[in-house]
Amino acid sequence: MGKKKGAKNKLAKMSEEERARYLQHRADIEEEARRRKQQLIALYMKNKLKREEAFSRLNLAKINQEWRSILRQIKCQELRNEIIDVERHFRDSLDQKNRIIRRLLADLDEAEELYSTLQQSHAENIERLIDIHQKRLSFWKNAYLKEKESIMTDYQMDFTEYKKSREESQVQLECVHFALRDIAESQEIEAEEKHIQKLDDVRSAMTIKLEAITRSRENQIEHLWRQYQQVLDDYVHYTDSFNAEYNNLRERDEYNTKLIRKHCSEIIRATDMISELKIEAENTMEEHEFRVNYLENNRNRLNEQYVALKRALEGALRKDHGTFKHMVVASEGVLRVLRDVAKKGEGLLQLAAACRRLESEREKVLPFGEDGPPQVGGRPMKTVGIDLEDLREVTLDLLYNLENFWFRVNKVRVDCASLHEEKLSLENENANLKIQIKDYLIKMTLQSGTGGRAEERLINRPSSMKVEKVMHIDLEGENRFSRSRVQKRRPVTCIEGNLSNAVRATKMMQGKMNEGKIRTIVNYW
Repeated sequence: MGKKKGAKNKLAKMSEEERARYLQHRADIEEEARRRKQQLIALYMKNKLKREEAFSRLNLAKINQEWRSILRQIKCQELRNEIIDVERHFRDSLDQKNRIIRRLLADLDEAEELYSTLQQSHAENIERLIDIHQKRLSFWKNAYLKEKESIMTDYQMDFTEYKKSREESQVQLECVHFALRDIAESQEIEAEEKHIQKLDDVRSAMTIKLEAITRSRENQIEHLWRQYQQVLDDYVHYTDSFNAEYNNLRERDEYNTKLIRKHCSEIIRATDMISELKIEAENTMEEHEFRVNYLENNRNRLNEQYVALKRALEGALRKDHGTFKHMVVASEGVLRVLRDVAKKGEGLLQLAAACRRLESEREKVLPFGEDGPPQVGGRPMKTVGIDLEDLREVTLDLLYNLENFWFRVNKVRVDCASLHEEKLSLENENANLKIQIKDYLIKMTLQSGTGGRAEERLINRPSSMKVEKVMHIDLEGENRFSRSRVQKRRPVTCIEGNLSNAVRATKMMQGKMNEGKIRTIVNYW
């Protein structure tokens, strides 16, 4: 209560000018506190929004990257499973067809092998029998020829010896032929008789010996023949069952031969069919081999394409990652620029709202572009002829919407320039008035002689009424500042600043601005 009463008494003691300065000082303090509070709130909200936007961008980038990687993995897995299923199905069908072909070929080989085995066994049995009989006959024939040759050689040897002895005797007889012709004749007769007798004896002996050898050999041949007959009987007795089977096979062979003769056309057709089937099987094998080679080449090509695509995908991922990093960095810069542009736009909107109060009634009523282009000397300015078709071709139709805007901007610039000139003239006039007032006050002070007391009154004034700066303005436009002694003011507390009307109004406006900004960010993302 004492403070309020003191403040009231203080205000009551002040003059109107001092009270106005005091209230202006309090308003300045409140405005400064409000401005600081607004700056703190704006900085806090700006930092918070910046962090939230950074986290949201980072999380969205992570989610998009993970989602794309998951989609790529799922697609790759589906393609791998599809390739594996197709390859398994192809291998199963190929194995099944190969098994059928191998089974048919094995059946044909078994039938042909069985037929060739039976035919070969039958021919081998016949050839074995023929070889056995031929060997036996050749054995006996060779034995007979050997014995005959041995007998003939003995006979030839004896005959040659006898002939040699006869020749020798003849030589002797010829030697003594002339001396003993008469004796020789008689001896010759005797010798001839002896020779004839001896020859007869030899012949008879040889005949007897030959007969004896012949009888012994005949006995041996009969014995061997009986053995042969016995062996043959044993063989026949042993091979009766085989003969029965052989006869059965021969009858079946004859029956099959008759059937073959009877069904020759069917056999030929079946043979042709078998040959066609073999050709078709070969063609099928070649086709399967060709298809297998084609599919293997296709698989190799697909593997190469897969490796190339994988490498390209990895390169694209690296490139996308680098591009994403660049985009993140660039987006940060773009967002920073856009925030600056948004701040400038907000400032422009605030300035427009402030300037709207200063517009004339005609400017408030008329929209943009009603004033038309500026006129010079009461006549409209000539504009350069523009072909509308050319503007449509280059898609510059939107520039017409900005034409009236720039007319008004230029008009505002002209107004600002005129106001600036007016302000400069008023500042010069104000400076001249201040100089005159100062000179007048100095003169009045010197005349009254109360310069020291006036200085003491100025010093004892409250802080809101003290002169902080004394500015001397000369006619040439140069300013000189001199600082006086300034007493420290009491700082305003945060509670006083927060409860002030200016801070509350600014806070409400800042909340609305932040709400619009957040909505814009949400729509953007």
